[in-house]
Formats: sequence, structure tokens, C-alpha cells
Amino acid sequence: MTAPSPAGTRRPAPAPVALRRLRGDAGVGSLEYIGMVTVLAVVVAAFAVVPASFPFRTAVAQALCSMFQGDCSAVVPPPPPQCEVSAAGREIGASVTAFSIKVGRKDSYEIVQFGDGKARVTTGDVLELGASASVGGGSSLSIGDDGAIGGGAKGSASVTASGGVKLLYDFEDGDEAADWVEDNRNIFAQSLNFAGGPLADGGEQLWNHLDDDRPDPSAIAFQVGAALRLGGEAGIGGTANVSGSGSASVTGVMQLNRDGTSSFTTTAASSAQGELLLAMASGELAGNASAGYSVTFDASGRPTSLKLSTVTGYRSAIGMNTLGLETGGRTITDVGWDFDIGEWGGETRTTTTLDLTDPANRAAFDEVFLLAGPVAAMDPRATFDGSVDALADRVAASGVAVTAAYAVDTSEVGFDVDAGAGVKFGLELGSDSFERRLLDAHVRDGASGAGWQPLSTC
Repeated sequence: MTAPSPAGTRRPAPAPVALRRLRGDAGVGSLEYIGMVTVLAVVVAAFAVVPASFPFRTAVAQALCSMFQGDCSAVVPPPPPQCEVSAAGREIGASVTAFSIKVGRKDSYEIVQFGDGKARVTTGDVLELGASASVGGGSSLSIGDDGAIGGGAKGSASVTASGGVKLLYDFEDGDEAADWVEDNRNIFAQSLNFAGGPLADGGEQLWNHLDDDRPDPSAIAFQVGAALRLGGEAGIGGTANVSGSGSASVTGVMQLNRDGTSSFTTTAASSAQGELLLAMASGELAGNASAGYSVTFDASGRPTSLKLSTVTGYRSAIGMNTLGLETGGRTITDVGWDFDIGEWGGETRTTTTLDLTDPANRAAFDEVFLLAGPVAAMDPRATFDGSVDALADRVAASGVAVTAAYAVDTSEVGFDVDAGAGVKFGLELGSDSFERRLLDAHVRDGASGAGWQPLSTC
């Protein structure tokens, strides 16, 4: 069944499609979101610890291009919008907490199928380092002569920094991509790769390089990020519990492609969720939103496109888990597990692309963004001198906007242990999976003035 068009009333309201000028003119899409990315100075600073000069960025891109014998000189305008018809992925992770210091690692993959039959597989290996703190209390209430009901509440907070590497593989046929994932990222193979760490990653790449039937990566991406999470929960009687949490994060990704081109992407994201647990049955409702931008560079380091993106979504789940098994020992004090099945998930993704090979668009872009090596950062002064407004005008006049609605199914399996003998210690293991299916997609070309049209590449 086809979902209603963006102008309909049944679809959850998406975040504004492109940039809306700060003065609020109707029909222009949203530049308020660009203001969010000014908080990404943490990410920009993280990249500054490497030799990030323009010659360095260009030299690395050219070396990667030459290594894979790509065309390192062509300047190509942005292609027509791709239609993402489906996606699926899984993440396996573990973390250890001691003395409130948390160290973790995640291994993930994602396979995206496009409307033209092609597919892209992204594998990732991310390390995390963070600090956490919690505060709580409890009390008991006697009822009659034989029973007592205990209750309590606690809050928690954590700050986490992360960094990692992603490899991207492009396939001309979606079935080939699916077969490659089945060989390399089935649950058994991915678990072995996760357990083997960097050595397993290196061995996999060596095998792929030696085997003619296996593809070389089409791109490599370096990711850094930071996240803040706040949570709280309260329970009574050991059989009922309600909890809630919220998080905010920023990430930056520098991607180097085998054809010598590159890109820099920043994203600011937030999420909130609540969960009710009765006995061992649980219900959960969660929402998420993110906004960011991506700047693409040609092989000579010239920016060729600016893409603005927003994502809004929701997820509800039912599952089974424990409030915690009190062992009574001095070493292991609490053991818990959870199993959640995502049932009613949805997501709306909106992107607006501005062609920077157009001189007028490029001039407006240069007034707002600063280029420093592999980083494209917004100049905070642009908010006050009218430059943001000028860029919004160009986006409205010639930007290409795509909005797409998806159904999303997710599942989570987790296990955690808390221990204490004068020392706080925790272990968490988990596997999260998702599937995303296209319901409806429309495109609007600002230059044509034709309004929203069905996306023909679907």
C-alpha cells in the first residue's frame, strides 16, 4: 500500500525538508537546522589532532585513488537522487565498566538496496571510552504481619567519546551484495570478527584482496563522536518498574573514495525512550531525531555538493527482561537480560542537495562554510551577517529535495552483569538488528518550480 504524499495528513510530520530562512518566508525549506551543527566543534577539534591540512587531505585522497586505479581528475556534478528502497543491518557490541570508566567496542554492518538495483555495504568497527555515574535510594513498606513491599529510584548519567573506521563496498547487483553479507556478516562470522578485533579485521581485508571474487573497498571512512546520556528509573515490589532515558550525540565522518573524491559529514542527534516493566513483560516507546550536513569534494579538493539531512522516527517494542537478579554474594550483585522485538517503527528521511559546481551556489556556500583540511565547518558569524539567509535562498531556488517514509523493524538482545566488592564493575553484551523498507518517496527540484513529484528512480 502506498503511503500518502508529503502533503497528506496521515504521515507523521517530517522535519522541515531543506533550509527554512531565519526570517520565516513560506515555501522555503529550514536553515534553522544548520544552527544545530555549530555544536559540532568537538568533532572538528577531534579531527584537528591529525595532520589535517589541505595538502594532506588531497595527498591521501590521491593515494587511495591511485591504489585502486580510479579516475583521479574528473570533476563530476552531483548525480540524480538515489532511491533507497530497503536497508538492513546488525550491530554486536560489548563494554566493561570499572571504577565508573566504561570501555566498549562495536562491530556493525549495513546493506542498502537502491532503486536501480545496485547496493552498498558498510562495515564498521568503533571503539568507545566513557565515564558514568549514578545515584539512587530505596525504602521498604510493611503490609500486615507477613509481607513487605520495597521500592526505590535511581538516576544515571554518562559521557562517551568514540572513534572508528568504516569500509564501504559497492555492488552492481543487490543479490551479489546480499550473498557477500551472508558470507561475511552472518551471525557466526560477525561474532568471530568481533571477538578477533583488529586482527580479524586485517585478516578479512587481506583475504578479500587476495580473492578475485571478493570486492575491494570503494571507500574508507574515519569517524569520531561524543555522546551524553541521562537516565532514571523507579520500581516497587520487585515486580514493577518504569524507566526513561534521553541522549544527545554529535558525530563527524571523513570519507575517502577510491576515485579520489571525498566527503565530510556531521550529524547532531537526539533520542528519548520510556519503558514499563511488569513482572518480566515490558513495553517500550522511543523517538529519535537528527539533523546534519555533508559536503562532497572532488579529487582536487573542490567542494561539489552540499547535502542537508534530517531524520525523524519512532519505535515501539514489546519484550521480556528482568529487573535484576540479586545474587546476595559479595562479587556478583545483579544479573539482567532483555529481549525486545520492534513491532511498530517508522522513519521519515529528508535530504536537500545543492550543486556547488554552479557558481552562484558556490558563492553562497563560501559565505557560510569554512574549509580546513578534511573539515567543512559552519562559520558562526554567518548567522548574524545575513550569509545564512543568502544560502537559504540558493537552496530554495536550485536545491533538490527528497523525502521518503520507511517502515522500520528492530530487535534487541542484551545481557548485563553488575558486580561489587568495594569496586564497581559491569559487563554488557548485546546484538541489535534492524530492517528498513520504503513506503513512499517524493522529490522536489527548486529550479523547476514543479512542486513535489514521485521519485522516478524508485
